[in-house]
This record gives sequence, structure tokens and C-alpha cells, in this order.
Amino acid sequence: MIPSVVDDADVAGWPVTPDGWKVVSINRSLFPGGSRGFRVSSPDAAFFFGLHFEPASGGPCRAVITSFGISSAGSTWHYVLITPEAMGVAQARVRDLLLTYPRRFHYRWFDAVEFRRGDGRIVEIF
Repeated sequence: MIPSVVDDADVAGWPVTPDGWKVVSINRSLFPGGSRGFRVSSPDAAFFFGLHFEPASGGPCRAVITSFGISSAGSTWHYVLITPEAMGVAQARVRDLLLTYPRRFHYRWFDAVEFRRGDGRIVEIF
């Protein structure tokens, strides 16, 4: 179930891919003190992830995604992307949306998307 933490005016401005994928800011941190939270709606699943950008200043930065594929933006959660195939498809769709519409996600230009586990270990870099 997707909590309704995003108002309709905000949701309306976020692009949807032809195959039905949408990434929307939930306008708060994913966890207390954590990175900014986003909700992904897709034809097969709904899930959340955290997003921040590195480095904090200077030239181009990279989008760093953590907690990718969790079921909730609250304290009780589990991963909904349980197969490598589902994870790969979801990462590709989210990466494409971030790189196609960078101004929706950050005020500075970024040229890469990196997926990390919650402990900061790199999973994949695009």
C-alpha cells in the first residue's frame, strides 16, 4: 500500500514513462535524518528509496540511491524487489527517469546514478 504523503498538485507534475513508471518525491526524509524519500509507482509494484547527491559542492555530482525497493516509508518495511530481474528492471527505469528529468530531482547537474545498500556499500554504478 502506498501512503498518501504527496499532495495531488505535486504528483501531477512528475513524468510517467510510456510503460507506466513514475518517481515522485514524498517531500520528507525516507527515515528520520535520512536521505530524501521518493515513491516509485510501476505496473507491477510500488516501493520507496532514499536519494542524496555527492559531492555536496563543485563540478558535476552523482545521484546516490539507498534503501532501493523498500515497501514503506515508515519504520516497518521489507524489500519488495526480491528477484535480480525485478531489481535490474526497476534500477534501469529509475536511472532513466533521473537522467532524463534531472531538474525534477536536483538543482545541480548530475551525470551518474549509483545504487548503494543501506550500509553505504556500492551495489551498481551506472
